[in-house]
Amino acid sequence: MVIKTLLAVSLSLLFGCQQRVVTQQSLINNSISNEDATLNQPKAKGQSRDIRIYGRKNPNPNKAILPANFKVYVKDNVVVNVSYPGFEERTLPTVNKFIGYPGCYVAAYSRRKEKSVYSVGGDIYVMGQVRVPGSYQERICLPVGYENVDISADPQFKLMFAEVLPKACKEGCWAGGDTGGWFGIQ
Repeated sequence: MVIKTLLAVSLSLLFGCQQRVVTQQSLINNSISNEDATLNQPKAKGQSRDIRIYGRKNPNPNKAILPANFKVYVKDNVVVNVSYPGFEERTLPTVNKFIGYPGCYVAAYSRRKEKSVYSVGGDIYVMGQVRVPGSYQERICLPVGYENVDISADPQFKLMFAEVLPKACKEGCWAGGDTGGWFGIQ
Protein backbone atom coordinates (compact mmCIF):
# COMPACT_ATOMS: atom_id res chain seq x y z
CA MET A 1 0.00 0.00 0.00
CA VAL A 2 2.81 2.43 0.91
CA ILE A 3 4.68 1.60 -2.30
CA LYS A 4 1.53 2.21 -4.37
CA THR A 5 1.02 5.55 -2.63
CA LEU A 6 4.64 6.62 -3.18
CA LEU A 7 4.44 5.56 -6.81
CA ALA A 8 1.20 7.49 -7.31
CA VAL A 9 2.67 10.63 -5.71
CA SER A 10 5.83 10.34 -7.81
CA LEU A 11 3.88 9.86 -11.00
CA SER A 12 1.53 12.73 -10.20
CA LEU A 13 4.50 15.04 -9.68
CA LEU A 14 6.17 13.78 -12.83
CA PHE A 15 3.07 13.83 -15.01
CA GLY A 16 1.02 16.50 -13.21
CA CYS A 17 0.55 18.59 -16.31
CA GLN A 18 -1.05 15.62 -18.09
CA GLN A 19 -3.51 14.92 -15.27
CA ARG A 20 -6.06 17.54 -16.38
CA VAL A 21 -6.20 16.19 -19.92
CA VAL A 22 -6.71 12.63 -18.66
CA THR A 23 -9.35 13.83 -16.20
CA GLN A 24 -11.20 15.74 -18.91
CA GLN A 25 -11.28 12.69 -21.13
CA SER A 26 -12.46 10.48 -18.28
CA LEU A 27 -15.36 12.83 -17.57
CA ILE A 28 -16.68 12.13 -21.04
CA ASN A 29 -15.64 8.51 -21.53
CA ASN A 30 -15.97 7.60 -17.84
CA SER A 31 -13.75 4.60 -17.77
CA ILE A 32 -13.21 5.12 -14.03
CA SER A 33 -14.45 2.33 -11.80
CA ASN A 34 -14.39 1.59 -8.12
CA GLU A 35 -14.24 -1.82 -6.46
CA ASP A 36 -16.80 -0.70 -3.86
CA ALA A 37 -19.30 0.53 -6.47
CA THR A 38 -20.93 -2.20 -8.45
CA LEU A 39 -23.60 -1.50 -11.01
CA ASN A 40 -26.08 -4.05 -9.72
CA GLN A 41 -26.78 -3.82 -6.02
CA PRO A 42 -29.08 -6.37 -4.32
CA LYS A 43 -32.64 -5.02 -4.12
CA ALA A 44 -34.30 -8.00 -2.54
CA LYS A 45 -33.58 -11.70 -2.45
CA GLY A 46 -33.05 -12.90 -6.00
CA GLN A 47 -33.36 -9.41 -7.59
CA SER A 48 -30.84 -6.78 -8.61
CA ARG A 49 -31.09 -3.02 -8.51
CA ASP A 50 -29.31 -0.81 -11.06
CA ILE A 51 -27.91 2.06 -8.97
CA ARG A 52 -27.50 4.23 -12.08
CA ILE A 53 -31.30 4.28 -12.28
CA TYR A 54 -32.51 3.85 -8.70
CA GLY A 55 -29.66 5.57 -6.86
CA ARG A 56 -28.02 4.74 -3.55
CA LYS A 57 -28.66 6.46 -0.24
CA ASN A 58 -25.66 7.31 1.89
CA PRO A 59 -25.18 9.95 4.60
CA ASN A 60 -21.90 10.94 2.91
CA PRO A 61 -22.89 13.15 -0.08
CA ASN A 62 -19.76 12.05 -1.97
CA LYS A 63 -21.01 8.43 -1.84
CA ALA A 64 -24.73 9.03 -2.34
CA ILE A 65 -26.20 8.49 -5.80
CA LEU A 66 -29.46 10.19 -6.74
CA PRO A 67 -32.08 8.32 -8.78
CA ALA A 68 -32.25 8.99 -12.52
CA ASN A 69 -35.81 10.28 -12.12
CA PHE A 70 -34.90 12.59 -9.22
CA LYS A 71 -38.01 14.47 -8.09
CA VAL A 72 -37.79 18.16 -7.25
CA TYR A 73 -40.50 20.60 -6.26
CA VAL A 74 -40.61 24.04 -7.84
CA LYS A 75 -42.36 27.32 -7.11
CA ASP A 76 -41.13 30.44 -8.92
CA ASN A 77 -37.31 30.45 -8.50
CA VAL A 78 -37.37 28.14 -5.47
CA VAL A 79 -36.55 24.45 -5.81
CA VAL A 80 -36.48 21.83 -3.06
CA ASN A 81 -36.30 18.04 -2.95
CA VAL A 82 -39.17 17.62 -0.48
CA SER A 83 -42.83 18.08 -1.37
CA TYR A 84 -44.47 21.28 -0.07
CA PRO A 85 -48.00 22.60 -0.63
CA GLY A 86 -48.11 24.90 -3.65
CA PHE A 87 -44.94 23.49 -5.20
CA GLU A 88 -45.08 21.64 -8.53
CA GLU A 89 -43.38 18.24 -8.79
CA ARG A 90 -40.91 17.89 -11.65
CA THR A 91 -38.29 15.34 -12.66
CA LEU A 92 -34.71 16.59 -12.83
CA PRO A 93 -32.88 14.44 -15.41
CA THR A 94 -30.00 12.90 -13.48
CA VAL A 95 -27.29 10.94 -15.26
CA ASN A 96 -25.18 8.75 -13.00
CA LYS A 97 -22.27 8.46 -15.40
CA PHE A 98 -19.87 7.86 -12.50
CA ILE A 99 -20.89 5.57 -9.63
CA GLY A 100 -17.59 5.40 -7.75
CA TYR A 101 -16.35 7.31 -4.73
CA PRO A 102 -15.95 10.21 -4.35
CA GLY A 103 -18.46 11.66 -6.76
CA CYS A 104 -20.62 14.75 -7.00
CA TYR A 105 -23.13 16.36 -9.36
CA VAL A 106 -22.59 19.13 -11.88
CA ALA A 107 -25.70 20.94 -13.06
CA ALA A 108 -26.37 21.73 -16.71
CA TYR A 109 -27.42 25.37 -17.11
CA SER A 110 -28.96 27.09 -20.12
CA ARG A 111 -30.66 30.33 -21.08
CA ARG A 112 -33.43 28.32 -22.76
CA LYS A 113 -36.61 28.06 -20.70
CA GLU A 114 -37.94 25.36 -23.04
CA LYS A 115 -37.27 21.86 -21.65
CA SER A 116 -35.83 23.31 -18.43
CA VAL A 117 -36.76 21.93 -15.04
CA TYR A 118 -36.50 25.12 -13.01
CA SER A 119 -35.10 28.64 -13.02
CA VAL A 120 -32.35 29.90 -10.73
CA GLY A 121 -33.18 33.50 -11.71
CA GLY A 122 -31.66 35.91 -14.18
CA ASP A 123 -32.99 33.91 -17.17
CA ILE A 124 -30.79 30.96 -16.21
CA TYR A 125 -32.39 27.51 -16.16
CA VAL A 126 -31.36 24.06 -14.96
CA MET A 127 -31.74 21.35 -17.58
CA GLY A 128 -30.36 18.33 -15.68
CA GLN A 129 -27.34 17.10 -13.76
CA VAL A 130 -24.53 14.56 -14.14
CA ARG A 131 -22.53 12.73 -11.47
CA VAL A 132 -18.77 12.96 -12.07
CA PRO A 133 -15.62 12.04 -10.13
CA GLY A 134 -15.11 14.74 -7.53
CA SER A 135 -16.24 15.90 -4.12
CA TYR A 136 -18.19 18.62 -2.40
CA GLN A 137 -16.48 21.59 -0.83
CA GLU A 138 -19.28 23.08 1.18
CA ARG A 139 -22.19 22.85 -1.28
CA ILE A 140 -20.13 23.09 -4.49
CA CYS A 141 -19.14 20.04 -6.55
CA LEU A 142 -15.46 20.19 -7.46
CA PRO A 143 -14.77 17.65 -10.23
CA VAL A 144 -11.38 15.92 -10.10
CA GLY A 145 -8.81 18.01 -11.95
CA TYR A 146 -11.03 21.12 -11.80
CA GLU A 147 -10.60 22.05 -8.14
CA ASN A 148 -9.24 25.51 -9.04
CA VAL A 149 -10.88 25.95 -12.46
CA ASP A 150 -14.11 27.65 -13.54
CA ILE A 151 -16.04 24.68 -14.91
CA SER A 152 -18.68 26.92 -16.51
CA ALA A 153 -16.23 27.91 -19.25
CA ASP A 154 -14.79 24.44 -19.89
CA PRO A 155 -15.81 22.96 -23.27
CA GLN A 156 -15.45 19.36 -22.01
CA PHE A 157 -18.54 19.78 -19.81
CA LYS A 158 -20.50 21.27 -22.71
CA LEU A 159 -19.60 18.23 -24.81
CA MET A 160 -20.53 15.86 -21.97
CA PHE A 161 -23.95 17.53 -21.52
CA ALA A 162 -24.63 17.40 -25.27
CA GLU A 163 -23.86 13.66 -25.16
CA VAL A 164 -25.75 12.61 -22.02
CA LEU A 165 -28.58 15.20 -22.02
CA PRO A 166 -29.13 15.57 -25.78
CA LYS A 167 -32.75 16.76 -25.71
CA ALA A 168 -32.14 19.46 -23.13
CA CYS A 169 -28.61 20.50 -24.12
CA LYS A 170 -28.52 20.11 -27.89
CA GLU A 171 -28.15 23.89 -28.22
CA GLY A 172 -25.52 24.03 -25.50
CA CYS A 173 -25.38 23.97 -21.72
CA TRP A 174 -22.69 25.06 -19.31
CA ALA A 175 -21.68 23.49 -16.01
CA GLY A 176 -22.09 24.64 -12.45
CA GLY A 177 -21.32 22.81 -9.24
CA ASP A 178 -23.88 24.24 -6.80
CA THR A 179 -25.73 20.97 -6.19
CA GLY A 180 -24.86 20.14 -2.58
CA GLY A 181 -28.24 21.39 -1.42
CA TRP A 182 -29.77 18.10 -2.55
CA PHE A 183 -27.86 16.49 0.33
CA GLY A 184 -28.60 19.17 2.91
CA ILE A 185 -25.20 20.87 2.55
CA GLN A 186 -25.44 24.59 3.27
